[in-house]
Amino acid sequence: MILANLDTPYLDALADGGFVQKQKVGRSNYYVNLTLNNILTSQAK
Repeated sequence: MILANLDTPYLDALADGGFVQKQKVGRSNYYVNLTLNNILTSQAK
């Protein structure tokens, strides 16, 4: 994806600031908003 290269510095800055968690899976990086994930999963129970 070409856009992924443009988003990387922004997403890395968010990860450095503690807003998201960067997870490397294979050759891909995933950025997870843990706060939002916790809210969504707690409401699903």
